[in-house]
Amino acid sequence: MKGNSRSCFNFDAVVDWHERHKFLKFELRLNIVNTYATYESQFGFVQRPTHKNTTLGAAKFEVCGHKFADLSEYGYGVAFLSESKYGFACEGNVLRISLLRAATAPDAEQDQGRHEFSWAVMPHVGSFLESDVPMAAFIYNSPLHVRTVPGQNASPIVPPLPFWLEGAPNIFLETIKRGEDDFEPNASGTTVILRMYEAFGGHGPVKLHVGEHVPVKRAYVTNILEDTKGELGLVSTTGAHSTLKLEFRGFEVKTVKLVLETEESDSDISDISPTMSSKRDSWV
Repeated sequence: MKGNSRSCFNFDAVVDWHERHKFLKFELRLNIVNTYATYESQFGFVQRPTHKNTTLGAAKFEVCGHKFADLSEYGYGVAFLSESKYGFACEGNVLRISLLRAATAPDAEQDQGRHEFSWAVMPHVGSFLESDVPMAAFIYNSPLHVRTVPGQNASPIVPPLPFWLEGAPNIFLETIKRGEDDFEPNASGTTVILRMYEAFGGHGPVKLHVGEHVPVKRAYVTNILEDTKGELGLVSTTGAHSTLKLEFRGFEVKTVKLVLETEESDSDISDISPTMSSKRDSWV
């Protein structure tokens, strides 16, 4: 590794699995003492004890996690990063990740066959709340893909960012997608949905910047179903990007709907205003 690089040890596995009643795990015994370990959940994290002082605790031999599991103490910690494995465990100072299993019920062919997967071990400075483990887990699950660009292509190699956050490091921009209403038969415009959340359980102010090449006409805050709840004040600067100021509380999920400029007139704005927001009959 380079002298100034982060300590991250990546493991790539290719397994042809044909076991029965076996469980393949990877574990590390760490020089860390903590009664709780941390596991990522959707839009946050959960903590589970590292001891088995009760029969209830003994029955919880595994914890469901999304992209990371972390065992930390003051000043130091170690995280497991995963891109496709979602079972973790920590007993005492032994941190584990479940890789493959071979149960015969209810699925007699569970995990049988060839598998390719990766995981990583990332030591970090500080406790979990002082670390950048969630950010590292996002990067690990979104690797950079390199492709060849034809020489005659005059487009910029790195396009300008359409959206980015500035401010509290505990706020994450998790989703960028088209609005669900855009695909309705009577859709009257083009919208972009941005979903952000607070990852560490604290408050935080943040500025959401929108690139100057994204023609935003209105901005609204919505619920998780994208029903409009209120309009946001969009601060625009001539010849530069636009900005939205947002406040988050612990583990809050906030959804912002951006209405883009179209060739139609502004009369379509009333279709999505808070007073005219229509509820869908069904999301099934």
